[in-house]
Amino acid sequence: MKPKTLITAVVIILLGVLAVWLASGSFIADAGLRRSFGKVLLVIAAAVLACLAFLFSRALRDLAETRDDLGAFGKELAGGDYTARYIGAHHNRTSLRGLAIDLNEMAEQLEATARFMAAKAARLDAILNSMIDPLVMVDRDLWVQFMNTSASRVFSRNLSPDANPFPLILLTASEKTETLVRDANETGLASEQNVLLLTSKGRRNFDLVAVPVREEGESEFTIIIFDDRTEEHQLQTMRSEFVANVTHELKSPLTSIRGFIETLRSRKTANEDVRERFLEIIDVEAERLEQLITDILVLSEIETAKTDREQETFNLNELVDEVLLLLDDKASEKKITIDADTEGEGVTVTASRSRLRQIFINLIDNAIKYSNPGGKVWIRCTRASAERVTLTVRDNGPGIDPQYHDRVFERFYRTDRGRSRDEGSTGLGLSIVKHIAQLYQGRAWVESEPGNGAEFIVDLKL
Repeated sequence: MKPKTLITAVVIILLGVLAVWLASGSFIADAGLRRSFGKVLLVIAAAVLACLAFLFSRALRDLAETRDDLGAFGKELAGGDYTARYIGAHHNRTSLRGLAIDLNEMAEQLEATARFMAAKAARLDAILNSMIDPLVMVDRDLWVQFMNTSASRVFSRNLSPDANPFPLILLTASEKTETLVRDANETGLASEQNVLLLTSKGRRNFDLVAVPVREEGESEFTIIIFDDRTEEHQLQTMRSEFVANVTHELKSPLTSIRGFIETLRSRKTANEDVRERFLEIIDVEAERLEQLITDILVLSEIETAKTDREQETFNLNELVDEVLLLLDDKASEKKITIDADTEGEGVTVTASRSRLRQIFINLIDNAIKYSNPGGKVWIRCTRASAERVTLTVRDNGPGIDPQYHDRVFERFYRTDRGRSRDEGSTGLGLSIVKHIAQLYQGRAWVESEPGNGAEFIVDLKL
């Protein structure tokens, strides 16, 4: 029975006792008996009052316990524990039963909302962390509040904004980035700027986009996207340098040719030997132009090709003999001795014969050009493994300083520009060798020291 029902019953009993006592004077004539009956009624009333006091104290105790339990339950909810529940809410007999049930229902709704928000945040994190471009979020004070996985990897700062936010300047080490964000916050519009930043891969060129996120007219935070444009800028620089170099290389022989043609047309010299000399120079310069254009076309073709379609099986020793026959006159003019290990069975490969011929022509011709008269050139072809072949061409010329070892494979780079032009070099031969090697998943490099000649090595997957 509920406490309220018990209390009601006790009150009714007391009222009944009181009514009986008041009526006892009319139906009990004996005074002694009436007094005894009154005492009995008093005892009954006292017992009933005692029960009433007990029930009331119990109700107060249950109410206090429920209040304390609900208080603790409320603190758990306020602390973010939405899985907490008030146990036995439906069995509670106090006046707080309805409140307990309502709080449980509210906790269930909060838990469902928290799960939904957590899933939504997880999806957002997954999207942001799957981005290739670094992304950083800063507050109005320019403190980093979030950065995706790409940003952590690129800047390699080992800082976690989730644990402890930090100033943007610590991440980018660039005042330009801070200025960009301030401009975006002031205007309320996206701002863009190209910035050179220090990253884990060295200095990289980024196009930055700062987008302010506004609430109630004020910027609450700003999202910064870092678009790495380093390769594009490098390609643009290489393209500009290439055009400038080609223009320069074409201009020199063209100027020479036009000068001699104008001299011949003016008929200022009637000496046949001089005229023949001029014509010979024009022919040499025209041949140089033709070779330059040919090398440019070859290089362009190699760079755009992914694989060589025209492949055949042949012996490298036979190919070396063909190239030596082609360059025999140049070697004889400088009395260069060529030591080619073409004896024995040699190395058989399946590849583009013309591509490998180009490698040997460029390397051997280069060795002959830079060898001193009476010098020597060594040529070796070896199979390094079942899939790798190594081609080596060595000379005993002046050698190359180690600081130029990588640069000699760049387009139009020459360690001795005057001598290269005198020898008829276009400055593209070694660049062609490097790109052919890359076409065959290999590489080309040089080992040399000043005064000790140079050894050019090409590793190919054949």
